[in-house]
Amino acid sequence: MPIRKSSISGTPSGHTANRPSSPSIGQTYYNGDLGYQEIYTGSGWVPTGSGSFTVLTSSGGIKTATLSNAFPAGTYTIESKAGDTDLVVYLASSSGTLVGVCTSGAKTITASDAFIYVSTENANSDDAVTFTLKTASTLHTKTDAVWSKPTITAISVSGLPNINNTTNISGTNFASNVIAQFRKSDNSTLLNAKNVARTSATSLTITRPDELPSADAPYDLIITNPDTGYSITSTDAITAGSSPVWVTADGLGTFNVSTAISTSVQATDADSGSTVSYSVVSGSLAGISLNSGTGALTGTTPSSEQTLSFTVRATDSGGNFADRAFSMVISSFYTTGGNISNIGNERVHVFNSNGTLTIPQTISNVKILLVAGGGSNGNGGGGGGGLLYHAGKTLAAGSYAVTIGAGGSYLTNGINSVFSDMTAIGGGHGCAGTGGCHGNAGGSGGGAGRDTGNGGAAQQGNSGGATGYGHAGGNSAQSGWGGAGGGGGAGSAGNGGSGGGPHVEYGGAGGNGRQYDITGTSKYYAGGCNGSWGGGGGGQAGLGAVTNAAGPANSGSGGSPGGSGICVIRLTVPN
Repeated sequence: MPIRKSSISGTPSGHTANRPSSPSIGQTYYNGDLGYQEIYTGSGWVPTGSGSFTVLTSSGGIKTATLSNAFPAGTYTIESKAGDTDLVVYLASSSGTLVGVCTSGAKTITASDAFIYVSTENANSDDAVTFTLKTASTLHTKTDAVWSKPTITAISVSGLPNINNTTNISGTNFASNVIAQFRKSDNSTLLNAKNVARTSATSLTITRPDELPSADAPYDLIITNPDTGYSITSTDAITAGSSPVWVTADGLGTFNVSTAISTSVQATDADSGSTVSYSVVSGSLAGISLNSGTGALTGTTPSSEQTLSFTVRATDSGGNFADRAFSMVISSFYTTGGNISNIGNERVHVFNSNGTLTIPQTISNVKILLVAGGGSNGNGGGGGGGLLYHAGKTLAAGSYAVTIGAGGSYLTNGINSVFSDMTAIGGGHGCAGTGGCHGNAGGSGGGAGRDTGNGGAAQQGNSGGATGYGHAGGNSAQSGWGGAGGGGGAGSAGNGGSGGGPHVEYGGAGGNGRQYDITGTSKYYAGGCNGSWGGGGGGQAGLGAVTNAAGPANSGSGGSPGGSGICVIRLTVPN
């Protein structure tokens, strides 16, 4: 329809679609579709409005009048016929956006934009409040926008250690566009929830932020209705779990140039269900790979001497992390032989069977533990293999054969172990007879048989500059009905058997082994085994407390059969 002039005022009129296309601010237009006069404000066409009107209020929560037309931005006077002094008034646009608010019985309210909803709170029943308005519909409770202050009555889960953990919030007055934030313990920094699912005005499901550092916990939980800015805070409501703890020391040791390696870094996390992943955050691995799931470091070392320095981050399922700086020394000091491990700047070679140690240059202060095979049991306990320990041997460049002695089978001594110019003597076997049956001599002697036997002598002495350790086996009781003696150990002699009559014969305990941490783990070596017929407590060697128990492999302890020997070489890698 073309624009026409009103016959009364000369104001242009027509359909909504025919409003002037380039109006000036303050220009008026009578909208025939809407049935009222409009004015252009710069931000759009709004009703001009005229005179006063009265909105009837009622008590009981927020009540909202839906106006028949939108009204423009500006300042409006408010007059309560009942003289209400705590009346709260809200003005909202057609989209539900808050554009004006007044509290505590104010006499004016300013709208920042056009509005169509007028809400009252704390109103008296049947009060009359005057505004500039054409007409208002019947009062009703508005459900798609909440302008009262929210409340929190319950938080279902307070610990959120893992990414995508959720908690359910119960309360009141949660707006449809409610937001949730986590405030750090600095009482300043805010983190937005990853997701807020509003089930109703009384129920929310909140997903924690992906980054929720445990170092900043506990977090305050803040729920805000953005239209009003009203919020509620639950103080120290949320925890974020614990951070990973590193197990691996910072020095990973020394490794040969151009050599395949397999080592690892490891951290643990106390949070239930949490897993730890690994990443390099600074430095270089120079071609060595880090497994993000296991912390394994594998690959081939560089071809030149250098120190690799890098920082690994251990991150748990909650995003909490701990960093540790590591170093790996890549050296041309190439040693081979046995099972190789690194402890700081020291290299450990463990020979559980025969082999060859190769070193490229003369090196001093080498620690060496050499243990022979343990003797077998009879009635008397098997003696431990002879034990040699050198705290600082010098080895010239070259190759060194390593012989590891086997444990003795029934009624045989253990076999000698040999390294360089050092020889450890196999343990003596225990006697199997009665009445004057003596234990066999060996590195440590075997235990005597039942009834008046003597334990075997210890034969291990110093060798190749190393200190030797071995002790005699235990005697049997020097009368009839005597229990067999325990085998001697590197740490102490075997104990004698006891008795004196039928069914009161007791075998002697095996002698203690000696304890060393040369491999990085403290262990006992070369203990004697118990004598038979009753048996006391065993020697400290990991032996069973009864006769006929096998000596543990590579312990050099007496048993049935005796335990095999071992050679451990620990050296410091030159700078």
